[in-house]
Amino acid sequence: MKLRDVPWLTEGAISFLREFIVKNPLPKVLEFGSGASTLWFDKLSSIVISIEHNQEWFNIINPLVSEKTKIIFHKANNIKNPGGQNNIWLDYTDFIDDDYSIEARKFPNDYFDIILIDGRNRVLCCQEARQKLKSKGLIVLDNSERNAYKECFNLCIDFKIFHFVQEKPDLYGSFCKGWTTTIWVKP
Repeated sequence: MKLRDVPWLTEGAISFLREFIVKNPLPKVLEFGSGASTLWFDKLSSIVISIEHNQEWFNIINPLVSEKTKIIFHKANNIKNPGGQNNIWLDYTDFIDDDYSIEARKFPNDYFDIILIDGRNRVLCCQEARQKLKSKGLIVLDNSERNAYKECFNLCIDFKIFHFVQEKPDLYGSFCKGWTTTIWVKP
């Protein structure tokens, strides 16, 4: 399977991350949700921990990473899907019955330089991220325009905030009206 060469984030957010990594070489990264970003960070970071809830996706991504990247599979129980629809772009798919955000508790506080939240239970992941992030580190929340994630803004109210809105299709042709990646910098 061929994945994108860059994270599936807005182009402005990717540029911001590149600049951060130039100034902070070999960062320690925690991701909630694995994919193209995992492979991208694998090339640029000293340690990457990615927490994945989907067994099939874990089986695809895990063989593609180096030994410095660890993908933790956390089995999700009963993805909530009201109405029986199966559309990954709707907010209800964000919620799983089992809170995989607790996997972050395995790591010391003030440990990670970058925490990317692009998986499930994003508000709970944001809660866990605050204490695991070093001072001057980044919390990156993709699809921050979604109502289901508004609580993250309250959780990070004391952080410096940057919004990156994708105004046109990216280099890979991806575009969703209002698509926003928000990055918070911990004081």
